[in-house]
Amino acid sequence: MADVLIIDVWADNVHEEFSRIRDVVHRYPYIAFDTEFSGFVNPSDSRAGARIYNGHIKANVVSLKLIQVGLTFFDEFGNSGIDFEKNHTKGVTSQTLADSLTFARLVSNPAVHWVTFHGTYDMSYLAKPLNGCTLLPDPLSTFLSMVNRIFPNFYDAKHMVHHHYIWTGGLSKLARDMGVQSSALDMHQAGADSVVTVKAFVILKKRVIKRVCVGECNRLLYGL
Repeated sequence: MADVLIIDVWADNVHEEFSRIRDVVHRYPYIAFDTEFSGFVNPSDSRAGARIYNGHIKANVVSLKLIQVGLTFFDEFGNSGIDFEKNHTKGVTSQTLADSLTFARLVSNPAVHWVTFHGTYDMSYLAKPLNGCTLLPDPLSTFLSMVNRIFPNFYDAKHMVHHHYIWTGGLSKLARDMGVQSSALDMHQAGADSVVTVKAFVILKKRVIKRVCVGECNRLLYGL
């Protein structure tokens, strides 16, 4: 998989770009995504247990704003279509993003597969406007039901590698351990990180998902 061009999407071209996305999603039904947000008001640690960890996540997501989203579209072999990056501060609101994702038939669509790395915050920040709420639901089981309704198929690459290899670390470490070669490795922006997530996931899929039941990895978030 070669490096792909990142397309910046702002308020003045968001509808045009999501129209393009809607046209290609049937050919590239896998979506790797990453979010950038404005820090933390409550520390969160997945080692604290799922319920406590989820409570910290919800407190942060409700209190803070989404700054940037990166989406990379690819097929099951890792061939990439459009790579999309959006900066919230330039005028694309979270609700516009949610409406655009819905328009492009990317959510609540069982034909689409979402891919993330340690995706609890990523899923939560997208689920909030997509669910039309300012608060995320309690208890944990209700929150996970909401996530599964919005994202019928998703893979968390950190859960995959931790579950099968007892591995710890961040996205850059995983990419390097998996032998990913990409100029995006050192950029650390949402669009670039989604590119790296694609490449790491494709390698993991060849090494892990072909050897185990897909159901063991599908719809499971790291830490929850």
